[in-house]
Amino acid sequence: MKNLSFVLFGIFLLSACGKSSVDQRRYPVQLYPSDMGKKLFEQAVVTCRNPQDCPSAVGLLTFITSEGAGMCTAFLIAPDLAMTNSHCIADEFRQNSVSIGTRMKLMFPGTTLLASESIPVREIIFFSELTSSKQAIGKRPDYALLRLEKSVLDRSPLLLEQSGFQDNQAFKIYSVTPRSKTAIFGQVEVKPCETMMNSAVQPSYHDPFTPVVSFSGCEVKHGNSGSPMVNAKGAVIGLVHAAVEDPDAVAQALGMQEGDELNLGTNLACVSLPGILTVKESECKNLPPQIDLVEGIKQMFSVERKAELAAKLDQDLSDSLAIWSKQDGAEFPVQWSTTLSKERDGIYAYVIPKCFKANLINAEMDGKFIAPTPGWELKIGFDSKLRLNSEVKPLPLIDRWKTKLEVNFQPKELLTRGYGELEYQSFSLKQRTLTAVGFCL
Repeated sequence: MKNLSFVLFGIFLLSACGKSSVDQRRYPVQLYPSDMGKKLFEQAVVTCRNPQDCPSAVGLLTFITSEGAGMCTAFLIAPDLAMTNSHCIADEFRQNSVSIGTRMKLMFPGTTLLASESIPVREIIFFSELTSSKQAIGKRPDYALLRLEKSVLDRSPLLLEQSGFQDNQAFKIYSVTPRSKTAIFGQVEVKPCETMMNSAVQPSYHDPFTPVVSFSGCEVKHGNSGSPMVNAKGAVIGLVHAAVEDPDAVAQALGMQEGDELNLGTNLACVSLPGILTVKESECKNLPPQIDLVEGIKQMFSVERKAELAAKLDQDLSDSLAIWSKQDGAEFPVQWSTTLSKERDGIYAYVIPKCFKANLINAEMDGKFIAPTPGWELKIGFDSKLRLNSEVKPLPLIDRWKTKLEVNFQPKELLTRGYGELEYQSFSLKQRTLTAVGFCL
């Protein structure tokens, strides 16, 4: 664990909904070469992957800039208003003096009931401020509000809700996913996802009202930027805006076979849009720190997190010891106890004699005997969602540490001397070498 930050540096990168970067100073979007941009923009196509399950208010947002043509996802929140990500708004559109003209449009696919249609974007009403720091990519709320050239009357806008995100909350994203590398061709599809609190991807997400939340269970690609995150009631509670580039590389660097898809989204509970959404200061927490994933992993070993982990290990050990005492340890003359010690180099589990069972010892004898102690392997690491977890695994009988006990009888107590030490990586099981114990009551 001490070399973790060195090993992981350079492996974990957050990108805005994809696996390549056009402008590393900012959030990348799906861009196509400028020499073909105008033609691709004019010939853009969007369809439904499943016509029977195709949200009619979700469309392909495409635009053309001096750098080329690009695409994102956007959705209606009113007949003439749409939301998407702020990073989908190109730098040249962020200048007040620049007219969008006919260089941005929102395209809706045809469904079983509706014909396809394309609506120009009249103006960009609002876009959230982002950061140029590569370390902070994806760590700020990322949203924009667009006004369309005309109202869309036959497609029902999506409802907005500021209820926040609970841990392990199931939801769906409505996304436009690119289906071609040489043309602007996207398909609207529905993907099931699930939130995950206390992950190194977003350590500050441990409350339903955190500005940026982490989630997994669904793949997020370039072009999915701006996708609505929809709860079980059908209301939009967030926007997709970023993804970890290579989750399998993350998992392998941490010693796991493979990892889950790791993504970030903007929490609408922390979004303010005049006349549309209002943030309640008492509920929505402060913005998360501008850190990268490596720093996020370091934060998982904070004093607070270590205390939480120690409490869980203590309970797991006590439960395992109780089971062992009723089974393997029922006939042993020693009743064992456990204790945890948080030290500078890790968390140590001590197995110590608690008391001697008088009914199993001949108090008149003076001699020596060997009593097998219970043993555990403590595994501390990350799960596939980059959440810190622990596992207490009882050692097989053949691998258990045996301690030689020198029994000397004294008034109402016994003096034991134990020998030996067993280590597992950076976490150890230790036997205290000198302990005074009495008889069990």
